[in-house]
Amino acid sequence: MDEEEWQRFIQNVMGRWGSIKDPLTNRPLNAHPHWRKQRTGSMQRLKSRDYLKQEYREFSKEFKTQLGTIAVKGRCNLQDAFDVFGNDNILGIIADA
Repeated sequence: MDEEEWQRFIQNVMGRWGSIKDPLTNRPLNAHPHWRKQRTGSMQRLKSRDYLKQEYREFSKEFKTQLGTIAVKGRCNLQDAFDVFGNDNILGIIADA
């Protein structure tokens, strides 16, 4: 699948997923597909990174703390862990935590 086809697929899936509403609140579901972290683009009202940054803001600080703890146990530091496991989108989402 080429990049253009992948982007069409993402938009199609996210459009359909984003239109599903919680039957109790009638609000759109809070969709977080695992592959979305690797891509930027539009998602309803906000760009993906901004949307995820907003949705995960309360968890980002805890994530960085826990990752730092794990890194120390593995005899490295938080930056080493980000260098190995991070990408521009993930780092952009948790940067302000």
